[in-house]
Amino acid sequence: MQDRVNQEVAQAAQDAALAAWLNGQIANEFYDKTIDRPFSQADVERVLKSKSSGVWRYRDFDQPRVGCWHPVTELFVAWQPPEEGRQSQIKTAFVVTNIDGYIARREQVVLLRAAKR
Repeated sequence: MQDRVNQEVAQAAQDAALAAWLNGQIANEFYDKTIDRPFSQADVERVLKSKSSGVWRYRDFDQPRVGCWHPVTELFVAWQPPEEGRQSQIKTAFVVTNIDGYIARREQVVLLRAAKR
């Protein structure tokens, strides 16, 4: 039962992040941080659409985040949900080969859906 609930929460979070992306709700820092990174806007959209992407809830600098990571492209996309008076927006994206190591350094991590390799 808990796994099904997490799957539904994961899909809802992923859908909301995709909606933010498609609606242009993108933090200014996203462009500053990603200007020289080797991926396209289509790659970001693919991560946010794929059922193979792993999905986590966590806190980063005490702010809520949802992260989606695709196991083939190894692209990680961070979305800020509209919680605690914050605006829904895509915060950043980058390639991370060791997702377990990256996630382990975040706060209050909850795995909602494991990545499917």
